[in-house]
Amino acid sequence: MPNHTRTLSKTSQQFGWSGGIAFRRAARLLAGASATLLVACCLALPASANALPTGPRFTAAPAPLAEVTYQRIAAGDSHSLAVGSDGKVYAWGRNNAGQLGDGTIANRQAPTQVPGLTSVTAVATGAEHSLALTSAGRVWAWGNNVYGQLGDGTAVNRRSPTEVPGLTGVVAIAASDSHSLALTSAGKVWAWGDNRFGQLGDGTTADRGSPTEVPGLTGVSHIAAAVASSLALTSSGKVWAWGWNRHGQLGDGTTTNRSSPVGITGLTNITTVATSGFSSFAVTSTGKIWAWGNNDCGQLGDGTTINRLSPVEVPSPTNVTAISSGPSHTLAVTSAGKVWAWGTNVYGELGDGTRTFDRHSPGEVPGLASPAAISGGANYSLAVTGTGETWAWGSNEHGKLGDGTTTDRWLPVRVLAPERHTFTTRRTGLSRSPQT
Repeated sequence: MPNHTRTLSKTSQQFGWSGGIAFRRAARLLAGASATLLVACCLALPASANALPTGPRFTAAPAPLAEVTYQRIAAGDSHSLAVGSDGKVYAWGRNNAGQLGDGTIANRQAPTQVPGLTSVTAVATGAEHSLALTSAGRVWAWGNNVYGQLGDGTAVNRRSPTEVPGLTGVVAIAASDSHSLALTSAGKVWAWGDNRFGQLGDGTTADRGSPTEVPGLTGVSHIAAAVASSLALTSSGKVWAWGWNRHGQLGDGTTTNRSSPVGITGLTNITTVATSGFSSFAVTSTGKIWAWGNNDCGQLGDGTTINRLSPVEVPSPTNVTAISSGPSHTLAVTSAGKVWAWGTNVYGELGDGTRTFDRHSPGEVPGLASPAAISGGANYSLAVTGTGETWAWGSNEHGKLGDGTTTDRWLPVRVLAPERHTFTTRRTGLSRSPQT
């Protein structure tokens, strides 16, 4: 027989003082009454444990799936993505083009599951489109498709994930404003979408609605995408760049756009790269940061606001293990388990409790222990700790911080756990999960 005493006691905690008294009294009655009284009391409950009451008394309310934690994150322009410990994708923020992938165009202030995706290992965000990579090496895309950035051969927006045809053996993905990249296990790079500035690297400026291989690149180990430019790192530690170069973000000493990859000189022993907006970064095997491109907000971290057409070394922090950047700010993780941030701070995206305009040199983000992943978006930041806690700070436009509000945060706040729906009766306060 179900333990109604325990059920009612738990329910009383959810409905305040007066409701708690009523439920505790009911619990005592049930605990000491005869079986006949128990049956009478239970008549108020649904006739079948599998039947859910219907009608205006019942409303849908979210309840957290506490057992799911986030392992991979991606901060975009106005929406965020995460891969859960269950291999599923969760999305929140703006949804005007269907970039949350839940079949609607309704904004979400808390994480909601993207239906139809399982065994996902990585996600990437563009301005209004999203990518997901599965353990089978397949790529899925959804959201804005005006430039063909979903890679399905059309220009039709998708509110639900659609597989990118023709790609197999993919091990990494990247996306930015309106173009997408994929890296295969063979060390080849494929690109599709907007190509106005040559950011697809195929030697043209023609948009591509389907993936096209970037010629001349072999042995690639990492990829990154910015507003209209792209980076690739080879297994030999060499960095290649192509696309828009107005601010020197290609690092070749010029401001000339490149529709084919060009090698960046002066960089050796590079282990990872990052780019966003009009700035680019590389980290060496010794944990040093090199930066180039736009520096109007001090996002390069060299203590100035001077644009750099070639890489310059960032004095601190040292022993860097990971780096990410938004359009105007930068994040780094050190081997000591600290997060550092620099650049613009108009919305609190540096996470230090202030809202200054710029910080030209890196400063520590307080309160984050042992970060496992970071991601910089448009005026906001995300971080995942080694224990699976996910934190967000900065601009909360459209709810992209995922804390259930649209309030900007100058210090890190916890991203809400994934949600499911329960049905709650206003008459009794009894909650039941939908039957599956």
